[in-house]
Amino acid sequence: IKLLVLTGFVVGNADSNIDLLMVGDFNKTKLVKLVKELESELVREVNYSTMTDEEFTYRREIADVFLYNVLDGDKIVVLDEGGFFS
Repeated sequence: IKLLVLTGFVVGNADSNIDLLMVGDFNKTKLVKLVKELESELVREVNYSTMTDEEFTYRREIADVFLYNVLDGDKIVVLDEGGFFS
C-alpha cells in the first residue's frame, strides 16, 4: 500500500461516497476479508476504492471528479509512501 486515506463516516462526512481509498499493489482477497471484519466490528458498511499507482496518477491528471472529491474533502491521510501529497 502506497496511499491510505480515510474519509466518509470516519471524518464525519455522511455525504461521501467512500470511506477508504487505497493506492498500490496488494492482495485484494485479504483486503476484502479485512473490510468484512471491520464492517462486522463497526456494524456498518465500509465503502472503499482501490487503485494502482498508474490509475491514481492518470485520474489526478485528468481531474477525475471522484478522486478530487476525496482529495479536496475532509480526510485523514494514514499513509503516503508514494509521495502523492508532496
